[in-house]
Order: sequence, then C-alpha cells, then structure tokens
Amino acid sequence: MLQDLNHMCEESEKAVVIQRQLSLKEKLFLQTDALQSAYEEALEAEEQQASMKEWSGYRLDFWTRRVRPREE
Repeated sequence: MLQDLNHMCEESEKAVVIQRQLSLKEKLFLQTDALQSAYEEALEAEEQQASMKEWSGYRLDFWTRRVRPREE
C-alpha cells in the first residue's frame, strides 16, 4: 500500500512538472507569435504574405498538438 501511495505521489509530481513545462511552452509560443507579427508588419507586401503563410503552418501545428488528447 505504501508503494502505491509513493507511486501516486511521484506521478502527481510528474504531472505538475509537465503542466508547468506545457504552460511555459505556450507562453513562449505566444511571445514568439507576437514578435513574428511585428516582424511581418515591417516586410514588403509580397514578403509579408509569404511569411504569414509560412508562420500560419507553424501556428496551426502548435495548436493542433497542444489540444490533442493524451494517448495512453
């Protein structure tokens, strides 16, 4: 029984660490997204469109992976 409790505590601690890492990853992505938007504003129209198209793929990939249910 004590081993089970220890295991549950370890798993809970791991979940907290993982959640913090995910939160930091999302925060960094949002900051990067803001910087990308500022960068795109300074580009010429054609370059701006190409950059926006490329970044939209990264953005979609990030959010798709972020909301994907955990596979067990």
